Amino acid sequence: MDRIHQILNAGTACLQRCAAGEDFFQPYPVTPAGDDLVQWYLDEFGQIINTDCAKMAFLNAGYTPGDPESVRKFHASAAELVKNLIEKMFQRMEKGSNLYLMAGGNGSGKSSFCSSLRSLPDSDWVIDSTLGAYGPARRTILRALEQGVKPVVSWIIRSSDEAWKNGVRKRALHGSHATPRDVFERTHARVPLNLAKLKSEFPSNILPVFEIKNDFQPEHISGKEVL
Repeated sequence: MDRIHQILNAGTACLQRCAAGEDFFQPYPVTPAGDDLVQWYLDEFGQIINTDCAKMAFLNAGYTPGDPESVRKFHASAAELVKNLIEKMFQRMEKGSNLYLMAGGNGSGKSSFCSSLRSLPDSDWVIDSTLGAYGPARRTILRALEQGVKPVVSWIIRSSDEAWKNGVRKRALHGSHATPRDVFERTHARVPLNLAKLKSEFPSNILPVFEIKNDFQPEHISGKEVL
């Protein structure tokens, strides 16, 4: 549990730094995608599996991160890559390792939280998603338990107004991943319901769910309000 708390503390500290003005945006890949998309992703983004990063594999195919329609168009291709990445993850994970499952509506701060986790132990992985779909999350948790892997849910809680203004909109204005409004609203509505179902099915000692409130107030840096 000490290792889990270290991860949670590191991620929370990153959210505090973001509130103080340290912006985080998904990095662009250093090298273009090759034929082996799974290995390319692992080389570029490591053991943090994220659909937005997976879409970067299709930049040469016309994917435009700042265009909501392009984000929608390439979602299925990115989801297939994520599926293959999760399969590779389970092939590599060892008994006793940790699988961190992020949860929270778009713009909550999940990827900012994960930006502090680039140096995970070799056996630990992160699935950085909204947890807006119950079935896939449940199947992943059950498979982790079957392999002796500890699933841990980190729920980043942020008001929808703040998530849209200082999460989704800010990211889109930067030119990073743009989230369609209907997708944003759907994730913020579904995540609490899905987590309630998981809590009712899995005891807390089997599936701990840590609730992290991303309500840190912007600070004044050098006399200037940053958010």
